[in-house]
Amino acid sequence: MVIELCKLLNEVTTKTVPTENGEKIVLNNRVMIYQGKNKSTFVDITAWNGMAEFIERNFKKDDQIYIEGELKNKPITVGEKTFQTCYILVNNAKLVFGKNEQKPEQEG
Repeated sequence: MVIELCKLLNEVTTKTVPTENGEKIVLNNRVMIYQGKNKSTFVDITAWNGMAEFIERNFKKDDQIYIEGELKNKPITVGEKTFQTCYILVNNAKLVFGKNEQKPEQEG
C-alpha cells in the first residue's frame, strides 16, 4: 500500500478505452511527491472508472491530492531495450484544500 500527499502535474482528463470486458474509463497523470528542501520524486498514477471520474471532477493541474494505492511494475520499450518502471494504481483519493478554498462535492 502506497499512501502519499502529492501534486498533480498534468491536466486532469479521462479517456474511454476498449477492454476485453467492454469500455472502461481511465485517468493517467503524473504526481510530484515532496521529500524535503529541493528534493522531490515524480511518479505516474493511473485510476480506473469511478475513481478516475472522481479525480477528474474534483481536481485540476497543480492541485494537491492525497492518494492511496498499489505500486505496480510497467515495462517500457525504448528502441530494442525493455526497461521496468513503476506507477501507482490509485484505489482511493482524498481532497486537500486550504481554509480559503471551497470544499468540492464529496470524497472518493
